[in-house]
Amino acid sequence: MMAAPARYVHPERIVACYNGAITLEIATSLQASKRIQRHLAILLTERFELSALPDLAQPDDADLLLMTSPAEQVSDLVLLAGAIFWSHIFASEIRTNAVAEMKRRVGETGFQRALANRDLASNLPGPNDLCALEAMVTNDGLGCIAGWHDALAARLRPWARLKHANDSVLAPSLNAAHRKLGPLIMRRLAASLPSRIPQDEVQ
Repeated sequence: MMAAPARYVHPERIVACYNGAITLEIATSLQASKRIQRHLAILLTERFELSALPDLAQPDDADLLLMTSPAEQVSDLVLLAGAIFWSHIFASEIRTNAVAEMKRRVGETGFQRALANRDLASNLPGPNDLCALEAMVTNDGLGCIAGWHDALAARLRPWARLKHANDSVLAPSLNAAHRKLGPLIMRRLAASLPSRIPQDEVQ
């Protein structure tokens, strides 16, 4: 799959490989170095007890885009995924002031992306206030990412988790809605991501 998987994990995971002896800035520099990629891949494999990526089945295009996007870009998808999950609530609101407040809380992009993808809405009963909705958008966005992880091949799943600074980021419990809609929402969002993986890194 990828000859340089260390480039696509969260730099905190590289720091962990060195037991905290290096800074995030140094970790980021190491990730950008072509010369040290094999060494970093070995460190990650040993530290987190991972399967070697070349032995894994090739993921589909959407999953490959998500796996090879910068960690911070995947983190940015949390809000978008959560907004889509609750898109039926955004789409049903007609009060001007309420719509404006929704946009302020999830952003114009999040609001518009929710409306454009309401076929993937959870259709679950929504909260009575916007503060609670905002919190649920974040929590269920993380749930969607966890659902995507769960849908990946078992040996690829641990690599996907390394896109986050630590495993506690995905602490929310994985429910049936996340398992069903999470992979669909994340793969839909992947279509808007630029392809960043160099051809010489695809095996």
